Amino acid sequence: MSKKKITFALVALLAALCFAAHFFAPDLFDDVMHSPRDAYTILTGSAPEPQKAEPQQITEYRLLPPVPVSQYSRHYIPNRSGLRKHAMYVNFLRRSYYVYTPRPVQDRGNAAAVILLHESRRDGVSMGDMWRQAADRHHLKLVAPDGRFGGWVYKDNRRFIRRLIKKLRNDPHVDPDRIYIVGHAHGGALAITMGAEFSDDIAAVGTHAGMVDDQRHLPIIAAAPRKIPYCLLTGTENARFPLAQVRWTAETLAHHGHPTVMIEIYGHNEWYYTLADWFNETLLQCMMYATRPTGGDGNRQ
Repeated sequence: MSKKKITFALVALLAALCFAAHFFAPDLFDDVMHSPRDAYTILTGSAPEPQKAEPQQITEYRLLPPVPVSQYSRHYIPNRSGLRKHAMYVNFLRRSYYVYTPRPVQDRGNAAAVILLHESRRDGVSMGDMWRQAADRHHLKLVAPDGRFGGWVYKDNRRFIRRLIKKLRNDPHVDPDRIYIVGHAHGGALAITMGAEFSDDIAAVGTHAGMVDDQRHLPIIAAAPRKIPYCLLTGTENARFPLAQVRWTAETLAHHGHPTVMIEIYGHNEWYYTLADWFNETLLQCMMYATRPTGGDGNRQ
């Protein structure tokens, strides 16, 4: 076969694959064709004008942990019980995620949902496992994705998170106005950025040891369509995610109009798993309070 025929055959095959992907999975291309806040334009400084919003004051709390750091267990093996593994193709890559749906959510619906982003070198099972108790108490649907290669590089995961949000908004068991993102450590860094970029669809963001770790993402925070609440929980003795850097993140969010709560856990470091249920309940109460409607007197109901 001549080179010309081989080239023509390859081009025809590529065109057929693209057509098939666009026909059978059109949302693979949604971000490229329809998103007004494309990641490339934002990260190169061509972001849309930020929503006009007055700078906010940070609300600060300092809490004592129920267990001192000296009693933390430094050993944790995730338990997958009750978590169902799913997969989808995003940009022709197979991406996996875990779902936990308590029985009341299946029976009654109208549930809040939480997207959970794990720390580096772990997977979605770890966050789904840690949030199972809170989900049972509050009737939450959990979605815990796996980062690529155990991490959360923005450009590799943006469309994946967007697809998960879209899936939740179309879920008949989920209240589309109560979708939250929570991240731990590097997952918290991505949660901060994703919450701002997709703030039209996210109610609030919570992080444990989360901070802005790439200043190229600051235009995304500034350009957030809605100024949603952020709840940042961190330890005062966290060497990996220093208190000063988390505070700077909180100040940056507040400066751009996001109602921001910073919760400092006295003596706590970066270890999440011993007290995860306590941390999760604290973040949940913070996010749910921040998103309650206000009455005529301006106080939350």
